Amino acid sequence: MLHLDVASAENVGKRVRWVRQYNNLTQIQFSKILGLPTSANLSNWEVGRQRLSIEGALLINQNFGTTLDFLYLGRLSSLSSDMKEALADNPIAPMDAADSINESKDKPVK
Repeated sequence: MLHLDVASAENVGKRVRWVRQYNNLTQIQFSKILGLPTSANLSNWEVGRQRLSIEGALLINQNFGTTLDFLYLGRLSSLSSDMKEALADNPIAPMDAADSINESKDKPVK
């Protein structure tokens, strides 16, 4: 079952930040690759002030090999083995309990 906090803007932002850091990019570099007008959008996504748009998520997927399931729900199944290994070494939370390294302790949504 999906846990509400897994898909919160803050936790989606943590996964966006992880993708950027995994690729050793600054916010400015990452923003330029995505074609964002400024890095302010990215900064807002990363801290959860602004919800990651579907367009932004698709750009991240296209450029960095992630999936919507990972960005929005924390599901690891479709990530590369290198990304999965990096997440095992440095987990970000929370992930979907059905497909994660660290299971969430929160109650599922009914």
